[in-house]
Amino acid sequence: MMVAMAQEPSLLALVQPHHARWQACLEAHGLPTGAATLIRMAADGLWQAELLGLAASTPELRNRVISRLLELAGGHA
Repeated sequence: MMVAMAQEPSLLALVQPHHARWQACLEAHGLPTGAATLIRMAADGLWQAELLGLAASTPELRNRVISRLLELAGGHA
């Protein structure tokens, strides 16, 4: 995905609205901008690490990370 976007920067325009909506949704549920950004970026990093095979993870660890992100979000995800 990163290579594709590096070669064709216009592809970024396809994913930017998704991230903006996600950020706005978290903030609309009362999360401060910093907390919303942290949660969104952590979830995005988890997805990218799994997609690219960068992190050795177990389903249990993944579930614990997701549970913790939901706790930080106050159940607003």
